[in-house]
Amino acid sequence: DYALIWGNGDPSNLLDPWVSWIYVFKKNHVTGEWGNCSGGVCTENQYIEVQECGFGGSLSGIPKISLSLEGDQALVGCPGASFITESVQKLERDGESWKQVIAIEPHDAIELVTSQTPQRSFGRGVGIGGGEIIIGAPFDDGNGNDAGAVYIFPKLTGPSDVEASDGEYPDRIQFTWQDNATNEEKYKVSRNGNVIADDLDPNSTLYNDIEAEPGVAYEYCVSAVNGPVESEKVCDFGLRLPNGGIT
Repeated sequence: DYALIWGNGDPSNLLDPWVSWIYVFKKNHVTGEWGNCSGGVCTENQYIEVQECGFGGSLSGIPKISLSLEGDQALVGCPGASFITESVQKLERDGESWKQVIAIEPHDAIELVTSQTPQRSFGRGVGIGGGEIIIGAPFDDGNGNDAGAVYIFPKLTGPSDVEASDGEYPDRIQFTWQDNATNEEKYKVSRNGNVIADDLDPNSTLYNDIEAEPGVAYEYCVSAVNGPVESEKVCDFGLRLPNGGIT
C-alpha cells in the first residue's frame, strides 16, 4: 500500500547535499492513484528527512543510496555519506506516518575521519524481508583488497498463541501471547496499526490496554525486537465491555 522514493538534497535548501528525503506515496484503493492527486498530478503523502545521507559519499554527485521496503519497515543505505560514519537507517510505519527509528552500524564500525579514509561502502546494497536484514559492503577489505562482505542480521522467532479479551473485563482489554524468542531485547504492541507500547520487557507475555474505548473492537499485534530486527507480527481482535447493559 506504500511506495517510498529517495530524493537527494533538502528541498528547502538545495545547497545542502548531505540531507536526503524519502517521499512516501500511499495507494488509494478506490481510485488506484498514489499520493495526493489533483488534476492528473500526484504529490507525496509524507516526506522524511534523513540526515547524513546525501550524495552517499560521492563528491561527483552520483548517488549511491540503496532502499528496501517490506510491509511497514524500510531500510535506507547511506554508505559513508558524511565521511564520519557508515550506517543504514531503518524506517518504520506507525499508523499512516513513517519515521526514522534506528541507525544500523557494522559491529566493527570505523570512524571515517576524512575523505581519504578507506571506506567499505557499508549500505551500498540493503535488503529486508522474511524478518531478516542483509547489508552489503562491497569494498570491505577484511578478506583481501576490496573483497567485499555481507552483514546478516538473522530473524527472531516471533510470538504465537495471541489472544485479546472479548468483553471479559469492564476496565481494559487484556492482550496475551506466547513468548517464543530467546534473544529479544523487548516486545512491541500496536493497536489498529498504531504503536502503543514499544519497550515491553523481554519475556513479556501480557499487555493491558486501559485506554481502549468501551464497546469498540480493536486489532492488537505484537512482535519481538532485537536491535534493528523485528519478528513477524501476530494479531488478534479484542473488545472492552460496553458501558451499560446489552439487550
